[in-house]
Amino acid sequence: MSEYTIEINKENWKILGENYSINQYDYKAYYKIWSQTFKEQLIQNGAPVLLINDADQIFYNSISIPTISTIVDKDAYLFTESRFKKYLHTTPFINIQDSLGYFRKLTLLDMSFDEALEDGCFKQKYDLIFINAKDESELSLLNVEKYFLLLNDFGFLCIQAEEPIFKQSVAIRLNHYFSILSDKVRTSNASGSLCYFLTYRKITNLI
Repeated sequence: MSEYTIEINKENWKILGENYSINQYDYKAYYKIWSQTFKEQLIQNGAPVLLINDADQIFYNSISIPTISTIVDKDAYLFTESRFKKYLHTTPFINIQDSLGYFRKLTLLDMSFDEALEDGCFKQKYDLIFINAKDESELSLLNVEKYFLLLNDFGFLCIQAEEPIFKQSVAIRLNHYFSILSDKVRTSNASGSLCYFLTYRKITNLI
């Protein structure tokens, strides 16, 4: 479990941790970017979704339709504490059914992706996988292949990563396994680094 600090002034709040920084301006911008992505109707109601490093639940909250979602992040439950929840709108669990009969479910796993994979937590394939990459290893060739195998055919891979984690060699690697649908870039207000927002689609079984 990581340590975080919350800085507050009259105009802004900021949450800082190891390989993590966000403030209210970034929160609104990132939510807007991913919400616009889902206007393209990438997935159907009830789709299985895997979210890696989404403890702040920004990506999860941007999904406007009911899904069966799992967040894998060592700090998944930490971010549901009241001190974070008031800024990030996080929740520890969801299991509801809407008026059309679709279930909206959210499960949190407070472990890393590799730990969850080793423990056999992934019993199915997913229509969408999101990765908030905080380390270069999370976009290594080995992990990209793992994401590829966990996705259903024609499934979607969404990536959020700052420089220098996302670079040309990573883009080339991803383009070998996926077809890129959209790419957006924004400077993080909290860190000052360029942040990339990318959406890919799995086309075929290459492996």
